[in-house]
Amino acid sequence: MEVKPMSAAISSIALLKNFDVRNVRSLEEIVVPLDKDKGLKLLKGIVAVK
Repeated sequence: MEVKPMSAAISSIALLKNFDVRNVRSLEEIVVPLDKDKGLKLLKGIVAVK
């Protein structure tokens, strides 16, 4: 998993190209419930990997 802030310099189209998305209709939005503790744990895990 990769977590990145969406910057103004990166367009949605560039992001789709980066992930080699060829069919936009195949995409699915998923809402992941995340409370403060789970969010901090996730961020700490990402920082530890780098």
